[in-house]
Amino acid sequence: MKVLKAMLVSVSLFALCLTYVPKPAEAAKVKGFDYKAGDILITKSYNSYKLVGHAGIVLPDGKNVLFTSMSYNKKPYVWSISKWLDHYDTTKVVRHNKASVANKAAQNAYDNYWKKGAKYKNSTYKVSTDPTNRKYLYCSEIVWQAYYYGAGVDYQMKMYNHGTGKEIYVRPSVVKPYFYVDTELQKHNGFKTVKKINWK
Repeated sequence: MKVLKAMLVSVSLFALCLTYVPKPAEAAKVKGFDYKAGDILITKSYNSYKLVGHAGIVLPDGKNVLFTSMSYNKKPYVWSISKWLDHYDTTKVVRHNKASVANKAAQNAYDNYWKKGAKYKNSTYKVSTDPTNRKYLYCSEIVWQAYYYGAGVDYQMKMYNHGTGKEIYVRPSVVKPYFYVDTELQKHNGFKTVKKINWK
């Protein structure tokens, strides 16, 4: 009887091991700082003819960042955070106030734009005036979409309403990288800057 019980326990433990899937890391220390899934990296070390700055989102492993090229017909791609910082040494790290929200955004970015067979992995670079459109992508828009589709965060900007004479928050037609580092917009949308690297 004891032998039978021991065998049943062993089989049960083995079955648990087979069904257990480890969660991806939510944080990884890179160059002395703990980066977390869903962190937004913004740099001013890059300019294109349409957008000032550059943006990317940290994936669920906490070690890699997804972003788009600033060249037409280029698809989303991934660098390690270390490589990003080597190329863009002036960077701010922006983080959502809730880890659960940031994790959902990071997972959405991975699932939709990077993993094998991802639906929008082949979407190419182009600045459009509808951030919900996933046929074409640009750097700060792919971040916006990850939070919007992954966690229901509609990152808004402030504009003047001529009809009421008041300022209101609305969805931007073009999501600029620097929207993510604007402290007033961060507060309204539930984000904050958690790290500045060579940014004065």
